[in-house]
Amino acid sequence: MTTSDNPWTVLSTDRVYDDQWLALDKHRVVNAAGIESRYGVVHHKKLGVRILPIDQDGSPSW
Repeated sequence: MTTSDNPWTVLSTDRVYDDQWLALDKHRVVNAAGIESRYGVVHHKKLGVRILPIDQDGSPSW
């Protein structure tokens, strides 16, 4: 998908967390439905395995 094909518009971006393993960006966006909202992006800096355990009902099991 090219930028011109993307129906989302990024209004602003803030780096809210950054360390040696990951960074977290918070975006203010207008989504494809035209609604302004927040969108978070996690950037993993190291290769590795990430596991999110899920219960039978589809909920994360911490």
